[in-house]
Amino acid sequence: MKFPVLAVTAIAGLGLASPARADETFEFLKVTCAQELHYFSVQRVLVYNLPENGPYRDKQWAASAASSARLAKRHGLFDEASLVRKPFVCAISRLPPVEGSEPDGRPAITVTVRSASTPNASSRGRISIGRLGVFEIVANSKSLGVISIGEGKRASDLTAIEVKADGTGINVRTCRAKDWHGEGAITPDETICTQADLAKVR
Repeated sequence: MKFPVLAVTAIAGLGLASPARADETFEFLKVTCAQELHYFSVQRVLVYNLPENGPYRDKQWAASAASSARLAKRHGLFDEASLVRKPFVCAISRLPPVEGSEPDGRPAITVTVRSASTPNASSRGRISIGRLGVFEIVANSKSLGVISIGEGKRASDLTAIEVKADGTGINVRTCRAKDWHGEGAITPDETICTQADLAKVR
C-alpha cells in the first residue's frame, strides 16, 4: 500500500524540480489618432507570455495577419508585422479660426508610423528595404525619431511620442528610457520626457 504513495510523491517531486520556463515577451506600438482633439501618440507596449493557439497567437506560436489586423482595429495595438505590411497614417484636418480665442485656428497635422528603411543595391538599381522592428515617426514631413519593437538590439531609446496642437502651434513630447542599454530598455522604470515646437524640429 505504500508503493503507490511513494510513486505519486516521486512524480510530484519531479514536476517541482523541472526548470521554470523563461518569460516570453511580445512588443507592440499603441497608436492613438484623435482628430477631434488634434492629438496623436505612439507608445511602446510590452506583454508577457501570450498563449499559443490563443486569441492573438492563433497560428500555434504565431499570429495570423487577420489576428494582427483585428488587434489594430479594436485596440490601436500594432505588432511588427502589421506595420511592416502597411504604415499607419494619422491625418488631422486644419481647424478654422475661432473669433476671440483662436484667430489663427489650428494647423493640419499628418503623422506617419512607417518601417525604417535603408538603401540596398539590386540588379535593378537601388531599392529601399525595411528594417524589421524599427519604425520611424514622421510629422508634417519631419522625422521625430525611431522606436524599435521585437527581437534584437534596440535601435533607439525612444519609448513614446505625442504630437498635439495647443492653439499656438504644434507641440511634440518625446519620452526616452533612462537606461536603454540595460534591462530598462525593455521595461523602463524611469523615462525622461522633453517637449519642443514642431516648427523647431530639424
